[in-house]
Amino acid sequence: MEPSVASEPPLAPSLLFVLPVYDDWTVLASLLVDLDTMVSAEGLDAEILVVDDGSRSSVEDSSLADVLRGNRKSALTRLRVLELRRNLGHQRALALALAWVHEEMPDRTLIILDADGEDDPDDVPRLLRRYQQEDCQKVVFAARRKRSENWRFQLFYRVYQILHRLLTGSDIRVGNFSVVPPRAVARLVVTSETWSHYAAAVAVSRVPRCEVATDRAQRLDGRSKMSFTSLVVHGLSALSVYSHVIGVRLLLSVAGVLAISGGTVAAYVLSFGVPDWASAPMLALLASIWLLILLQTLAAGILFVFILLSGRQSASVLPLRDYQLFVRRVAEVPVAGSVS
Repeated sequence: MEPSVASEPPLAPSLLFVLPVYDDWTVLASLLVDLDTMVSAEGLDAEILVVDDGSRSSVEDSSLADVLRGNRKSALTRLRVLELRRNLGHQRALALALAWVHEEMPDRTLIILDADGEDDPDDVPRLLRRYQQEDCQKVVFAARRKRSENWRFQLFYRVYQILHRLLTGSDIRVGNFSVVPPRAVARLVVTSETWSHYAAAVAVSRVPRCEVATDRAQRLDGRSKMSFTSLVVHGLSALSVYSHVIGVRLLLSVAGVLAISGGTVAAYVLSFGVPDWASAPMLALLASIWLLILLQTLAAGILFVFILLSGRQSASVLPLRDYQLFVRRVAEVPVAGSVS
């Protein structure tokens, strides 16, 4: 008698997809169809929260109300739009969404993904299975194994990765695409860094996390609304979360370079003597100038670090405290024929 093969355990039963969007209603409609297909195939219980980041057109002007209607029933049980008062950028829109969810739906497991289709819905079951393997306690990120952008973007992104590694001492391989447990949401909404960059905030707040390797999919339609300037600002926002780390590393690096250069000159003089062209008073003057530069650099670096550290203690935007200031309304979009 052959041993029975145990079936895979069911995926997380109560999910909320969070999708920031800015004017990409047509692309979002296509993505919702793909999400509906995946949710139905996996037998999941899922709702949608669209975060309207101050779009120029409202949800009533879009086709979202009709996209899931048809002959078959929709597996997505509810579709709501969190409409913000102004455009803040997708990172801040996401921070406000986390705060709203924590207040209104604190028991939900979140799946965060971009609304342009580059975060492939077919990767969601793999992330959820890893989430279960980690006892539903860790944020599970989709680590980018292969990107779909043009070579110019990938070149600049590679330079940014190297810069990020040098300045912070850590690699960056993840974006928004992730599964987030309720406990992590509760910590992130009282982490001020979440206002600047979600993934970096997860790292600096020491939320338990892991990664699943995925390939970046192609955008479903149209072109991204993010300009080159927006991409640069996005990268700098991630670095700003590590400002205290960057300040210390720069301080130590500059001090190290000056110390090594001074030590090299001193060793040369001790080994080969004073050059014929250099008089003792001139060497004393050069040594005094070098020592003055070293002390000024150290003082400026220490002051810079203390300014950064004191800034961390000052008042800043805290998602849980301030989110209601930015939320205009929550619109309910009918999903006809949804499975109850």
